[in-house]
Amino acid sequence: MKSALGLIAAISAGAAFAAAYVFAVRPGAGWFDAQALFLIALPYNWTMLHVAGVSNFSTEAPGELFGAAAFDMGLAYLAGALAQALWRGLRRLIARA
Repeated sequence: MKSALGLIAAISAGAAFAAAYVFAVRPGAGWFDAQALFLIALPYNWTMLHVAGVSNFSTEAPGELFGAAAFDMGLAYLAGALAQALWRGLRRLIARA
């Protein structure tokens, strides 16, 4: 499945995740500074909570961080690919009319 919009969405989600991580772990950061990272990782946390029953997401757990980033980027790619496919289908439908 090729999608330019999906790729752009995935890269944007990865950049947002990386920026939120840097903001959360900078020297002198408090618990409130990490809230952006937890908000960006919300789809991962929600899914893990419903699938596994527990979500141990933390800035000190590199496996969880990588998993959350990969999950969010994959979800963003799928959303972008779906939006692009719908747009292409709509354009084809309009062109036939």
